Amino acid sequence: MDWSRWHAGLLSSAMVAVWLAMGADAVLRPPSQRDWAAERRPAPVAPQMPHQAADWSRLPAKLESWWSDALGGRECLLRGRAMLRVSLDLSPGAWIESADDWLWYQTPEALSARRGTRPISPAEAARQAGTLKAARALCERVGARYGYVICPDKETVHADRVPAATQALGPTRREVFASEVAALAGVAVLDLTPALRDEATYDTPSDPVYFRLGTHWTPRGSWRAGVVTLTWMAEQAGVAAPALPTRDQLWRPALAPQHHDSWAGPLHLEGWLHEAVPDAAPQGGWTWHIESEGAGTQRFVRREAQGPKIILCADSFGPYLAPWLALQAREVLVIAAPSLSLELLEEERPDWVLHAVVERQLAYGPPAVRAPVRVLSTSELDAARTVASAVLAPSAVSTRGDARTQSVAAGLQVSCGANPLDAVVVRLPRRSSACVLALSLDVAEASTLRIAWRGPSDADFLRLRSHSVALVAGPNRIGLELPAGELQGEVLLTAKDLRAVIHHVEWREFVR
Repeated sequence: MDWSRWHAGLLSSAMVAVWLAMGADAVLRPPSQRDWAAERRPAPVAPQMPHQAADWSRLPAKLESWWSDALGGRECLLRGRAMLRVSLDLSPGAWIESADDWLWYQTPEALSARRGTRPISPAEAARQAGTLKAARALCERVGARYGYVICPDKETVHADRVPAATQALGPTRREVFASEVAALAGVAVLDLTPALRDEATYDTPSDPVYFRLGTHWTPRGSWRAGVVTLTWMAEQAGVAAPALPTRDQLWRPALAPQHHDSWAGPLHLEGWLHEAVPDAAPQGGWTWHIESEGAGTQRFVRREAQGPKIILCADSFGPYLAPWLALQAREVLVIAAPSLSLELLEEERPDWVLHAVVERQLAYGPPAVRAPVRVLSTSELDAARTVASAVLAPSAVSTRGDARTQSVAAGLQVSCGANPLDAVVVRLPRRSSACVLALSLDVAEASTLRIAWRGPSDADFLRLRSHSVALVAGPNRIGLELPAGELQGEVLLTAKDLRAVIHHVEWREFVR
């Protein structure tokens, strides 16, 4: 018997069986049984059969991209790889470092902000100060105080634990922003870093101030951030400091699993990576109740209280900070976006507005002062002055994915397919003052449109923060408020199964 040929045939058969099993799993297993949400990203969408000859050339690349994402047994392969790399204290994910049983978030943007390798230039400091001034002026129009709260990265508070190659080399963007930019803007800025570093001295292996496997505060870290913020707000308002629960007065039950902030899910390491930390709450329990406002908002209410009403525009740290702010407030409205608009302030009439933003976001500058996308009334457009119009020409319009455009007599006809990543990109003319970008479009069927603005530089990129607005069948007028500065960039329009004609894209100056 030719053993070499027998071994080769056995190996070939095994390889074919593995690929057939992986292919069958990719095709036959329903998407609902795949844990895409754990990886915090949308499920891959299988490419559709091309309908035009020009689309056939792009089909192989689309199939390859989809197959690499929908590969059968993918979760098992990723889990095995992550377990091996975590065991060796290597990076288990694209931007996750592992060391000393801790996981660290190390994106290039976060590193540049935290290490001081991309300092804030004088010109950038002036632009950021202008944004803070605009936010304060907007709040003053409704009689509200404005403050900016920096939530430090876990890597900043635990600088002694992070790999030496990622430690700060000089003044960081957080330090410059909290001192020079704040002074230039004349805006109160609270940097929570000193307080949380102090709180970290009370850490034990089972009771850290940040989750070892995540990026956010534990309940004890949230308590310290909350009491420091409330004390700082009292100082800014010139009132007596409130009576707040001390560390010894906290309700601290026994250890309980806390999996809501862990990289175990995205790494497919549930059940292998885990941690348990004590909870923390005021003795006697919370005195507020939560009224849900919909996607991205949450309202903490104490109707009988006499404290201030607070709008908290925050990123993912907002839900950790808000419960403690609600100890001394009659109402706290949490908005899971850094947007701030006059319409919101006039409707809510808050006493305080806080921007609470994690340190790594300073790589992009402070949050813009702008309104969410909204439907414009006819009276608003009639009272507004047209400043400039975008040119809806092939040189100024591009597409992504399967989106298509075609010039028609009424304007620009656009269509997007089933993939929500399809986008129509319109290049904007230069503007130097805050305006509303107004779109007039005629929609074939009711749809939901997402609009995002991208500036010409990384500082203006703002991570493409987008807003959604519901469209009705027929004529629609949409407005996107953009901040002051050199407003030259692009606007991205994305929607699933959108069929519409864009009549106008223009800048408008509203008469308040």
